[in-house]
Amino acid sequence: MAVGHTNYLNDAEIIKSLFAEGKSLSSISKPEMIYLHHPNHFYVFNEEIANKGNLRETFFVNQLAFKHKIETAKQGDFLVNEKYCFEVGGKNKTYKQIANVPDSYIVSDDIETGYKNKIPIWLFGFLY
Repeated sequence: MAVGHTNYLNDAEIIKSLFAEGKSLSSISKPEMIYLHHPNHFYVFNEEIANKGNLRETFFVNQLAFKHKIETAKQGDFLVNEKYCFEVGGKNKTYKQIANVPDSYIVSDDIETGYKNKIPIWLFGFLY
C-alpha cells in the first residue's frame, strides 16, 4: 500500500498507523504496526480476524491516540508520550516483558480492579 493511501485511511479514521519508538520522521513512510481505528471495525470488515488480542490492543490504541502520542515500544507493546510503557494482555499477563522498564504498566482485561501497576482495560474507556 502506498504511503499516500495509508494517510488517507488514517485521516478517514479507518486505520491507525503506529511508528517505532525513537524513529525519526523520515521513517513515516513505513509504519511499524497498523491497527483498525476502532475495535468495532473488525466486525464490519472481517470478523474472522477479531481475536481477543487484536481487540484489546485496538481498543487501547483507539482510546489513547485521541489525545496522546503512541508508538510501538522496544519492550512492551506501546510507549505513550515517550515515557509510559504499556503491555496489553489478559488477566494472567505478567510483568516479565517489562520487568526492568521504568514507568511500565500492564493493561489487562477480565479484571475489575487494578493492583500496583496492573490496570483494567475498561478504565481506558473513560479517557476518550
